[in-house]
Order: sequence, then structure tokens, then C-alpha cells
Amino acid sequence: MKKKICSNKNGSSYVWTSVFILVVVMIFSVVFTYVSLMITISRTREDTQRVLDSFVIENAEEIYQSVKNGNHTTLNNSYDEKFKNLIASELGLTRTATKMYNETENNDIIFQYDNPVTTNIRNDVLELQTTFEIVIPIGFAGKKLFDFRIPLEVKSLYVMK
Repeated sequence: MKKKICSNKNGSSYVWTSVFILVVVMIFSVVFTYVSLMITISRTREDTQRVLDSFVIENAEEIYQSVKNGNHTTLNNSYDEKFKNLIASELGLTRTATKMYNETENNDIIFQYDNPVTTNIRNDVLELQTTFEIVIPIGFAGKKLFDFRIPLEVKSLYVMK
């Protein structure tokens, strides 16, 4: 049966072999692209968690005192910019007014954060949360096909003693 599929008397054995190899290569390409996306997402989440944890440790007392005194808006306004500047500098991202992104030497965007927002959740424990969306452009043959959007949420806790 295998011999019958791969060849015939007319000499067209290369057609089926080529089609089979092309399908296998396409499957490997999709698998490798998926693995690459998962690595990028995981690395970005871990790096964001590390930056948020260090941000909480550096600013915990000041933020906690502000929240304890009933000023919940301080966190959303002044610390948002401070966090965005920190994450852009720590992760080497280019920052505009609404987004932060990472790009290649050819100015192709590898991924972008769409305006991460930092908020306070509880008063008794300083808990900061940043929600953001990673946007990874998917392309084929040098053309952009679509944007792969992954919403993420990272939390950091700091208990004041």
C-alpha cells in the first residue's frame, strides 16, 4: 500500500512525497510558533511579576500610609506613571502615551503592553494588581496576518508589620 501511494508507473512519486513533506513542515512550523508564543508570554508574565514585586517593596510604606489615611486615588494617579516608567526601563520597552512595546531591529513589533493599570484591592494588606494585554503580531511570508491578544493579570502582596 505504501509503495502504491508513493509511486506509480508514470513517475509521479515525487508529487505525493513533496506534499507529505510540505504538510509535515507546516505542522512543525505551527508547533514551533506556538511554543515561541508560550515562552514569550511566560517570560513577560514573570518579568512583570518581578518588577511589580520590587515596586511594591520600594513604595510599600508610602502607599500603605496613603491607603490607610483613606486616600485611594493617590495609588491610581501618581504611582501608575512611576510603575509604567519602571517596567519600561526594566524590560527595555519603548513607551508611548498609551502602550509599551518591544521591537526588532527592523522596527517590527514583537509584543506590546496595552496600557497596564495598577490598582489597590484591599486596605488591610497592600495588594497591587496590574492588568495588561500582550499583543503579539502573527505573520506569514513577511505579511502581518492578525494580532494574537493575551490578557494577563499579575498581583503582588505586601503585609505591613
